[in-house]
Amino acid sequence: MTVQRAVWLLSLMVACPSPATVLADPNLDYQGRGHYYEGVKANPVAGEDVHLISVLADYREDMPPVPPYPDRLRLRFYLPEKTDVAITVRELDFDTFYWLDRVQPQRDWMRGYDNEFSWATTPVIRQLEVDPHDLGVLVRLGYKAPRSVEHVAPAILYHSQPPERVGAYVFTLKVGSDARVTCSILREGKTERLLRKVLPRVHGGRPFTVRWDASSAEPGAYKLVITGYLLDTSKRLNQDVQFYHHPQVR
Repeated sequence: MTVQRAVWLLSLMVACPSPATVLADPNLDYQGRGHYYEGVKANPVAGEDVHLISVLADYREDMPPVPPYPDRLRLRFYLPEKTDVAITVRELDFDTFYWLDRVQPQRDWMRGYDNEFSWATTPVIRQLEVDPHDLGVLVRLGYKAPRSVEHVAPAILYHSQPPERVGAYVFTLKVGSDARVTCSILREGKTERLLRKVLPRVHGGRPFTVRWDASSAEPGAYKLVITGYLLDTSKRLNQDVQFYHHPQVR
């Protein structure tokens, strides 16, 4: 190797730090950042056979190429009544172990769609080069820990302009090991299935999604029902995700 090439390679390594170098930066560690916590956090071990990761409005706002990034990301969600919420933002499939939670609102959460949380991308997201489209959001209502019956508010993830209406939702979940899963959407108090999707094999530890087209659905309370069994042990799976559909955003 020539001296000139060795110098060039060294300068390249300095200019373009490796992922390991970036992840070793203590400034990226999971820590308090004002009114929320954010950073690199070890993948939590989920003891549930079914683990809810994210419930989002199916809205994909055009974003600048990655990089650069929008200066801020924003969440907006509807509450049918005033309550405390617990927000978690994370990668749908862990790559950099990005995690955000413990959000303290600037004002009380309230009934309606005027509930918003925003955060800067520079401290962590830009450094880790996390694609915002790879993020999931979970807004739990009145509690923090996972439950077999989840009560959530679907979130809109955007950076500039939210949609005028929400016409579909995307649910992301994981199972502990390979499983056969059936997903159904029902209106609360009704038995008619508005959606039924059978997944013959869901791979353990990998996220899977369920999309519901709610464009013709009336406002009101609905639930996603997950049933099935683990392929290796035949253990039954059950998970309910209760949410409120309010299509008009603005």
